[in-house]
Amino acid sequence: MSQLSEAYAQAFFDIAVEKDDLDNVIQVFSGIEDGLKDHPSFLSHPKLTLNDKAKIFKSVTEHPLSLQFLEVLANHDRLPVLQAIIQDLKSYVQKMKQVKTVHVFSKVALSETQIKSIEAIFKRQGADAVELKTHIDPKLLGGIRLKYDDKVFDDSVESTYDTLQQMLN
Repeated sequence: MSQLSEAYAQAFFDIAVEKDDLDNVIQVFSGIEDGLKDHPSFLSHPKLTLNDKAKIFKSVTEHPLSLQFLEVLANHDRLPVLQAIIQDLKSYVQKMKQVKTVHVFSKVALSETQIKSIEAIFKRQGADAVELKTHIDPKLLGGIRLKYDDKVFDDSVESTYDTLQQMLN
């Protein structure tokens, strides 16, 4: 999070919560984020005028709060950090809703039972909801590696081997 994107995201988040419109805001900005994935610098193109950008925004959404926020960003030349603002906004929503994002790395795809087991562990630790993102890592010999918040839980074969080797030395 940059200080700039964080400040805009926090302000917009606070307004959306105050107006009880957070779900609509997240829906609009998730759509904008998806639309910008292939062309992230599209809105920063020098030939696009503020009027052009306003027309683009109105073609994407009619949501008044989102349109006002996009207009503020455009007027203050902050559209280059729009994607970072959206990420920060999503982080605030996840913190508010106690959603824990967990990246799970494994050699093979996990079964539904294994996934539910991992989700249950995090829910017992206080998360209201768990968002699991599974990744296949062919470098792993076996086991799993979990990354969440600023933590790593490594129960891979490699980690176990390294621990045993350190104990024997």
